[in-house]
Amino acid sequence: MGYNKEKIAWVVPKTYNTQSRIFKESQSLASRGYRIKIYSMNENNTNLAYENQNGVDIERVYPRLFTYDSDELLNRTLLLPVFTVKVIIRLVRFKPDLVYCSNLPSVHVGLICKLLFNAKVIYDSHDLFVEQPGRYKYSLIKRKVLMLYEGVSARIVDAVIQTTEGRCQLFKKYYGIQPIQIMNKPLPKPKEDGITDISTYLDEDKTIVGYVGSVLPNRGLEIMAEVATKFPKVQFVILGYAKGKWAQSFIDTNRERITLIPPVPPSEITSVLERFDIGISLIQNTGLSYFYSCPTKVFELIASGTPQIASNFPEIRKLVKESNGYPVGEVIDPSDPQQLTQSLERLLSSTTLYEKYKNNCVKIRHKCLWESEEKKLLKLVELVLK
Repeated sequence: MGYNKEKIAWVVPKTYNTQSRIFKESQSLASRGYRIKIYSMNENNTNLAYENQNGVDIERVYPRLFTYDSDELLNRTLLLPVFTVKVIIRLVRFKPDLVYCSNLPSVHVGLICKLLFNAKVIYDSHDLFVEQPGRYKYSLIKRKVLMLYEGVSARIVDAVIQTTEGRCQLFKKYYGIQPIQIMNKPLPKPKEDGITDISTYLDEDKTIVGYVGSVLPNRGLEIMAEVATKFPKVQFVILGYAKGKWAQSFIDTNRERITLIPPVPPSEITSVLERFDIGISLIQNTGLSYFYSCPTKVFELIASGTPQIASNFPEIRKLVKESNGYPVGEVIDPSDPQQLTQSLERLLSSTTLYEKYKNNCVKIRHKCLWESEEKKLLKLVELVLK
């Protein structure tokens, strides 16, 4: 690929492989001739230090000062400071025209680059940082400090991105800054062959009801596992990563109820999800960030033509149940197993209702793909770099 435009550096303070949002954004810009470098952590030193994905350079930085035989607590404490210093050294050599900060813990790197060589900075907030699970219960003082930092940073950077209208409004309410809304919609179905075949994991004699995404708490997976025992003719599946103690414990406990299918590349998800009969997207109400979210999986299920049962939250309801007269599924209280049971029974017993939702997915599919958001991203980057 020939480069004929400016250099853009992505800063990702965690290990990056092919996280959906960063993958789509960086690939879109690389395809327009921008030279893209992603700097991420290589926390356990088990990933490739250097890699190129379709024209995007990825450099994974080992963020530890000591070996694993040394003080692990000190290593963890110094993780972000060591990563910051090592990345700044690389950025001074690379001299990007734009630093794209993937979340709040990476914004300081962009601000340092702005100070050192006048780089432009985009802060992709996409989540309401202080309202995420685990943070919305912080003490008042800790919240105020974080909000002060985020508010000051938002005024210094050149643009802030959020994903939904509700999150944009809340961000503006908190900081007086109007973010640019770019939603996390999926890539279109690839034209080429070679889509991952998940047939070996599926029972063709059963209805497939599934969740797509990492195995994490607050995603409604416990509710799905509880309800699974009531539907012997349904195979419940999860398509995604199961990393960490909680995920492994959940999978081990529910092996008889739920089938785990390994993740597939972001470009293949909508094609693979065509094998699902019904999708589950029950993000829990653990903070305003989740309450005002509209997860990628909601769009992915619509794009694949799969009716779904999703959380009855404002942004999700607007898409799933209203959709300008084209509902594509049911919305329920995501913490209520009885409502999930009732919705599943309705979809499984009414062919008319099921086909209505499925046909509506086809009708609004074009509104749920990355192409519409890509145009906003390209225009924003062009304006920031002027």
